[in-house]
Amino acid sequence: MKYYELITTVMLKKDLFFDEINWRIGQLINQSIYFSKELRTIHKKNEFKYYVFSGLTPIEKEKVYKNGNIYIFRIKSIDENILKEIKENFVNVKNNYFHIISKEISIYGEKYINNLYTLNAAICTKENIKDGYWKKGDDLDYLRERITKNIVRKYKNYYGELIELKSDFIEYIEILNRKPIVYKYKDTKILGNKFNLKVSTEENAQKLAFLASAVGILEKGTSLGAGYCIAK
Repeated sequence: MKYYELITTVMLKKDLFFDEINWRIGQLINQSIYFSKELRTIHKKNEFKYYVFSGLTPIEKEKVYKNGNIYIFRIKSIDENILKEIKENFVNVKNNYFHIISKEISIYGEKYINNLYTLNAAICTKENIKDGYWKKGDDLDYLRERITKNIVRKYKNYYGELIELKSDFIEYIEILNRKPIVYKYKDTKILGNKFNLKVSTEENAQKLAFLASAVGILEKGTSLGAGYCIAK
């Protein structure tokens, strides 16, 4: 197994507050996808897209990303072609927030994973509850089940086979934030949380962990970069 990473360097054209960054990066990527006939067709379907993106680095401690400053964001995917198409079509994008300076694709091989750390807050909506998001203090077993089911479905949809686990995928969950993290998205706000997930050493659990490191966990990875994580 391999995953691919498109490292994109940009210059901001205007100041952006931190809670808006991921929405605007998602818009930029969607604009590039619009120019790819293949990706545009896939993107309209109600199915997993198999990529996720980071926020901007370096992180601005004052929470305002500055006009004229240079930043980097990363897009990760299990599918190299997705990133190649996005990279090639960035040149066609006219965007009010970002000027693209450079873009480069790197390749990473499978490795043993102990923990998954979400650099972007992950979003877990509560089923059958309007505007309900999982928050610190809610049921951890429910969260564990949602994370596991989501990544198992992504694995099955991409590789065409159902993966069976001999033990729990996640051994424990550490919540890294004291209060929910807010994403601005269009005219609404979405709540997420950052996690440290200790994953099982079992072979199939390791396959799921690698996939999660490539495409993120839970929901809205392609629109907000939510659930973007690194493996350690």
